[in-house]
Amino acid sequence: MDLKFWKGLLLVIASLLTTRFTHAGNAATLDLAADANFQAFLAAYISAVNSRNIAKLAELAHPKCLVVVTPQNKDFYDYWFTKETRRNIPPDCKLTVTVIPADGALPFENIVSYPIRPTHQIQLDFDYAPNKSVSVIRQLVHEGDKWYEVIPAKKAP
Repeated sequence: MDLKFWKGLLLVIASLLTTRFTHAGNAATLDLAADANFQAFLAAYISAVNSRNIAKLAELAHPKCLVVVTPQNKDFYDYWFTKETRRNIPPDCKLTVTVIPADGALPFENIVSYPIRPTHQIQLDFDYAPNKSVSVIRQLVHEGDKWYEVIPAKKAP
């Protein structure tokens, strides 16, 4: 697949994820301020984004998400991580954490697969310029005492 296809797919996924989970009426939101492991993940994520450190971002992805990277789809993952570093995330961003129901459908299951099922979604809302705001939405999995980002993979034909 060419990079243009992956960029388009990523934009569609990002916009639909916003609609799918942020407007889910019965989704449970959490306050993870007391979860030291979550706070460590979040701090590492924001630090990696703000320093534009793609290697550190990749370290935050679940290992099962990285084993699916091949020479044929590497451009998608390079674009995914590079896109994450476009804007600095300020320390005063608004954080929303939503539980993803274990029995619910995941977005875009017809075109992507999830190497591991996400358990949570985070949304970081902030202004990046006067009268301009952005929402950074990422799916996570809580496994043991660790948190990881979940990156979808294109389904095999």
